[in-house]
This record gives sequence, structure tokens and C-alpha cells, in this order.
Amino acid sequence: MDSEHEQFIHLNIRDILADCADRAQQIILPLPEINVTAAAEKGRVLCFPAHDEADEMAASMLSQLMGEAGIGTIAFPLSSSFESMLGIVKPTTKDVLCISAVPPYNLAEAKLLARQLRARCPDCRILIGTWGAKGDMDRTLKRLEPMPSTKLVYSLGAAVEYLMGDAPV
Repeated sequence: MDSEHEQFIHLNIRDILADCADRAQQIILPLPEINVTAAAEKGRVLCFPAHDEADEMAASMLSQLMGEAGIGTIAFPLSSSFESMLGIVKPTTKDVLCISAVPPYNLAEAKLLARQLRARCPDCRILIGTWGAKGDMDRTLKRLEPMPSTKLVYSLGAAVEYLMGDAPV
């Protein structure tokens, strides 16, 4: 696909995401009853794009889903420095740092970002979303050389399930 078509698709996806966010604020969505105290005790979800616009849009999608479920979530823009953003939000051990990586080319960037985040926040859980990836999850996780408290998921649904659950990594 040429870059003009790629930009057109990214622009349309961003419009759809903005429209979905507007609609979610205008109507009451039929969500399961949420225990707000329990949600606050779980901490926040801090979403970082691994490398490009597709990663950023997927992080925004996860952020919207988690926000609708009552979990405090921040999706950082691609242009932001994770160091400066972490300095502002000051993650705690209750927070989950989520790395958004849309295949096929962003696994190396996700691995590098995971190492950097782990060095900065050694006690936080890290969730790496390789959205829509196909293949052997164990093999992919080995390629990422997982650190303690690192979880790998392949879908937004699996990410939401993990983030809403109480299961440890």
C-alpha cells in the first residue's frame, strides 16, 4: 500500500475513534455493574504505542474500552517521550503499563520499550499487546525475553479480560 492510502486509512480510523468516544459520552452504554472502589484499587492502565500510528490507534482503542469499563486509562501519543510522561503520571505498583504493537513489524520496538519501562518502573506489571498477531504465543513471548510481571496478549478482548481480572501475570 502506498503512503497516501495508508495516511487516508489512518485518518479515517482516527475519525471513527473520535466519533466512538463522542457517542460513548452521549449515551449510557449497557455495561456490567462496576465496583468503583475495586477498580480504583487496581490502579491505572498506561498505554504506550511501540512505534507507529497503528500502534497509537490501537492503544487509543484499548483506552476507550477500559474507560467504558470504569478503569482509569491514559493513552499516550506517539510523539511523547515515555520518560517525561512517566514523570508526570508517576506510576505505582498498582498500575499496568501497556505496550501497543500492531504486527508485523513492531515486535522489536515493543521489546525495547518493555525493557525501558521495566528499568524505570521495576515493580509495575507490563502488558504487551501484539494486536491480531497469529502464531505461537509461547514462542513470541520467548522472543520478547519476558521480564517478571510481563503478560502478552493478541487481542483487545484478551487485554480487557486480563486488565479487568484479578489474575496475576
